[in-house]
Amino acid sequence: MKKAITLFTAILWFGIISAQITKEQNDQLIEQLKLKEQRDQKIIQNANAAEILNIKPFSSDSIIAIVKKVDGKKDLSLLEFFIHNNYGGNECDQLEKYGLADTFYLSVKNNTYYKGMQSLSKLEGYYYAKNRYDYARSLYKRKKFQEAIPEFEFASFYYKPDSSYYYAGKSGSYLLESGKAINIQSVLNNYNKAIELSIKNNLFLRERGIFYLRNLKDTSSAFEDFTKATLLNSKDDIAFQYLASIQYFKLNYKEAIANISKSIDIDKSNAEYFFKRAVFCKTIKAYANAITDLNEAIFLELTNAPYYIYRAQCNKALNNYTAAYDDYGFATLLNPKDEESKKELLKLDPYLKSEYEKMGFTTQNAFQFFMDRAEKTAKLSEGFNMGPAVMNYYKCIQVEPKNPIPYHKAGLIFKGLKLNQYAAQFLRYAAFADGKNPEYFTDLGHYYLDNELNYKAASGCYDTAALMGSVNAKMYMTSAAVKKVYLNKYNEALKDINIALTIEPTSKDAKMVRGLLYLENLKNYNAALSDFEALIKIDPKNVDYIDALQACKEAMKK
Repeated sequence: MKKAITLFTAILWFGIISAQITKEQNDQLIEQLKLKEQRDQKIIQNANAAEILNIKPFSSDSIIAIVKKVDGKKDLSLLEFFIHNNYGGNECDQLEKYGLADTFYLSVKNNTYYKGMQSLSKLEGYYYAKNRYDYARSLYKRKKFQEAIPEFEFASFYYKPDSSYYYAGKSGSYLLESGKAINIQSVLNNYNKAIELSIKNNLFLRERGIFYLRNLKDTSSAFEDFTKATLLNSKDDIAFQYLASIQYFKLNYKEAIANISKSIDIDKSNAEYFFKRAVFCKTIKAYANAITDLNEAIFLELTNAPYYIYRAQCNKALNNYTAAYDDYGFATLLNPKDEESKKELLKLDPYLKSEYEKMGFTTQNAFQFFMDRAEKTAKLSEGFNMGPAVMNYYKCIQVEPKNPIPYHKAGLIFKGLKLNQYAAQFLRYAAFADGKNPEYFTDLGHYYLDNELNYKAASGCYDTAALMGSVNAKMYMTSAAVKKVYLNKYNEALKDINIALTIEPTSKDAKMVRGLLYLENLKNYNAALSDFEALIKIDPKNVDYIDALQACKEAMKK
């Protein structure tokens, strides 16, 4: 007999699952898991389960056709209902409308016609199980791991069993990492089942290896899984990294370096890999090699304090005291609570004067000596010596506390590193201490615009730079854009953009901004038309110019 259900009633029939297992409930849960395992074995032996796993689902086009057919239909079959609501749940999940997604998913899960998988046809069973799996993935994405596990475990008998077991295992791992009470053996069992079903999946093996290592402290089993994972996928940089860590703690430094080098060869954008190899090299006193790797790590992560500390330690070991001092100093800027680095700075102080004198330092040339050193360091660094550059600008400030130049230069570096507290302090001091340099106010304005989104303060700095006679066309263009887009000061924006065009008459960007200002804000369509036509004469195929001209002509018709 054809089962039927009203869509309205079904959608109302849902409930939110939010149970969490407490420590007191854990023993009870273990017993329930044993009973569930027995029940599951009976279910999986059911021929219906195997048939559902092997069923051929509808195509995407067929699914969409069913959904369109169902929309607006009062009565629909149970299969149509499952497909429609599963599709709706997936669509809402992609749009991150999770409350509505749960409504769809749970209306299938809690459907009153569901009396167990044996009560469904094969297609109904397939889409019911798919819904449970998709609901589990949605919960997993939202980090609701406790609720996701039973959904994955249910789906594992009927839909994507290997993935279901894997995600159930991963969910359990996340719960353990967060300190939640969960049966460790049940987590391992899920990983084991996933691998039994997909023995050549390097991801499954790698994640089980991580589980062995972190939760069971079983380095032998972990090492075996990571080795298999790398044999299955020679590009598995994460597995190589774990192999390296195990070898390192076994004191097999050569093998550790070889494995982490493979990780680096696969992914040269991972700073942590370079840092790990540096640690390994430092352990065997290969300090120069360690510094090379730390340079790469710092280049990739410019504000990671431990990288500077390790580089300082290596430089100190090589008697490069000034380099070590610069790195320890910058580490304390990144982490003002780093008392150990502050102690190291005090230890290095007695060595600095003689080291600087070897480089040409005298009391008379002190300011220029540190300025030259800072400029040279910043240019040669390509990123990894920005910290030492800042420390040399600091030395300049110690020699001449009221000189705005080192404040300005250090402030720009801080701005680039997103160290806003220092950037604001240094750029403000430079601008107001000098009081005559329009570029200092321009850069301060850029800081307010880029780092604080303080449009009023940025505009004020640009206006001050203009009063000081700035001839920086880009500054006037930026000022105009801020006034147009954020402050609604259209006439002032027009004034700024006209100055920019006086400085750079051929600037296409400035002419475009002015044309849009005329069109969108000042409603001076003839002036806008003139700018857009001039731009098209310069670049007839530019789509932006063509679109702007067309928009202007349309506006003139109204």
